Amino acid sequence: RLLQVHFLHYPIKIDDDNIAFCICDVAGKGVSAGMLMSNFQASLRTLISRDYDLETLVKALNEKFNSITNQFRYISMFIATYNIKSRKLRYVNAGHNHPILKNGKEYIRLTKGCPILGMLQDLGPIEIGEKTIEKDALLVMYTDGLSEIENENEEEFGVENIIEYIENNNELELSKFTNKLIDEIEIYKGNNEIFDDVSLLCARFFNAQ
Repeated sequence: RLLQVHFLHYPIKIDDDNIAFCICDVAGKGVSAGMLMSNFQASLRTLISRDYDLETLVKALNEKFNSITNQFRYISMFIATYNIKSRKLRYVNAGHNHPILKNGKEYIRLTKGCPILGMLQDLGPIEIGEKTIEKDALLVMYTDGLSEIENENEEEFGVENIIEYIENNNELELSKFTNKLIDEIEIYKGNNEIFDDVSLLCARFFNAQ
C-alpha cells in the first residue's frame, strides 16, 4: 500500500474523563521533516500533561515550533479534546484540512481555529470550536495528500468524494471503514503516482461506559 493509515486506537489520555487527539502535516519532506514531526509530537505530549486549556496549549506549541525553526518551516494541525461524560468535543484547526464530522444526520466541516503554526510569533485570538457529539458519530481527519490525489484525468479526489464515501459507508466497523476508503483511493488514482505524504485518522464516538 502507498498510503499511511492511522487508527485512533490510542488517543492521549488527559484524565479519566478526557482524551485528546491530533493530526498534523509538516511542510517539506525527508529526514528533516520527519525529525521536526517527532520533536513536535514529543512537545505535544509534554505540554498536554500540564493541564493547559486548548488555547494555551496551541500557543505553547506554536512558540515551541518557532523556537526550533525560526519561522522557516510551518506545520498545520487539527487538535481536539473530548469529554466522554459530557460528550463535548472542543477543537482548534490550525490551518489544517477541515476534518469532516458526521454527527447524526449532519455533515460538519470543523473549521474554527487559528493560522498555521510556525509562521507567526503571535497567533492572535484563537477561536475554539465546540460540538456536542451524538452516539456513533464519525470523525474523519486527513492531510491534503489524500484529498488532492488525482486520477488519470487529473481530477482531484476532493472533499465531496470523502463526504460521499462517509455517507455510503458510515455503518462499517472503523478499521473496515478506513481500509475500504484506502482501497477506493487506490482505485481512483489508477496508475498515477502519489507525490505527497498521505495520513488518515478516523474516530468513532460511542456512549460512555
